[in-house]
Amino acid sequence: MPDNHHNTRIKKLSPLLINQLAAGEVVTRPAAVVKELLENAIDAGATDIEIRITQGGMGMIEVVDNGVGIHPDDMVMAITRHATSKVADVANLHGITTLGFRGEALAAMAAVSRLTLTSSHDESGIGRQLQVAGVLDDTPKLTPVVHNRGTTIIVKDLYFNVPARRGNLKSIATEFGHIETIVREVALARADVALTLFHDNKKRLSLSANATNVNDNDANRLPLPRLEQATGMPLTDNALAVSIDLSSLVQSSVAYGDSTVDQAAISGWLWPMTDEQIALPKLIYVNGRLVKEALISNQMRQLAQSAQLAGMGYALYFELPTQWLNVNVHPSKQRIKISPLNNIMAHLSHTIRSQLKIVNATPKVASPDNPEVPEKDVSVDNLSDTHLPNDMPTEHIRQSRQVQAP
Repeated sequence: MPDNHHNTRIKKLSPLLINQLAAGEVVTRPAAVVKELLENAIDAGATDIEIRITQGGMGMIEVVDNGVGIHPDDMVMAITRHATSKVADVANLHGITTLGFRGEALAAMAAVSRLTLTSSHDESGIGRQLQVAGVLDDTPKLTPVVHNRGTTIIVKDLYFNVPARRGNLKSIATEFGHIETIVREVALARADVALTLFHDNKKRLSLSANATNVNDNDANRLPLPRLEQATGMPLTDNALAVSIDLSSLVQSSVAYGDSTVDQAAISGWLWPMTDEQIALPKLIYVNGRLVKEALISNQMRQLAQSAQLAGMGYALYFELPTQWLNVNVHPSKQRIKISPLNNIMAHLSHTIRSQLKIVNATPKVASPDNPEVPEKDVSVDNLSDTHLPNDMPTEHIRQSRQVQAP
């Protein structure tokens, strides 16, 4: 009788397959590569980051930063799976403060591209470079090169060895659109970092690090000048500042015996919309990480409806103690678990309701055809809503603002 079970035994996967499976989670498209590299650069303390893209990221992705760099002895480890400088033990995973931490982004990228890593960790002007494509057959060779302090990572020919994945990518314009969205969104949370983005040698985005006004309220982690710079939209006119102190929640945590809880606050902006045509940002950041949180976005939609607005744009920065967060609930770290979320939402709703009453007190220009502004249901669950159209003329936005003015 033939043995039908000889293929059902459990076998250890090859290193290449393991890394390619990891790439399936981490490297979903060129924009995901840019996001991981950008977050690594910010974690490394970079204040100036340059991103160069060709063919929508399918040709080349290059990210150059002036961060702390990687020690030569650690460079091979940097492209090895489950190797990271950011998590020491399981207990630390709950209180992680860095944006990236899994320790497999570079290994996953190297598995599906031709990756070059160059880094210098001091001011000597000399760095080390290594190249890897597909799989680490043996230890890659480190070559001394001229390089300033910081790191340069080049990812070429993405999915060259996984043609099916490459076939799933969309057009160059679409893929670059995703990259541009990611860069803008990361830039919004970090006004202290200068970012430049090139596509096929054309400068597409240039954000200076000094976009903050020194006289601005320092408590607001999302300064309006950077928001305007990154979105290319005039956002100052009808912006309502949000500033919420959550220290009462911290005190109750401390009362329950957790004496290490840090400060807690929410800052940011609201943009009440009387015309749903304007694609205002809908952004939620938790400790600098852009996240999707359905409970928050649904609540914002309901608040806008109860104030009889067509919709509401918002950019909110939640500064929360790491003890309240679990960021390890989603492969791309876009979802996050916040333990006292209902209490936080109660504070947020109360503040926004009182803010919107001020807006509603403004007399609306009524006409016989349109006695009041209708209620509209605006979906904000989806991150693609935060994609801001570059082709929207600012003149159109200004005109619609003037029409809305009472």
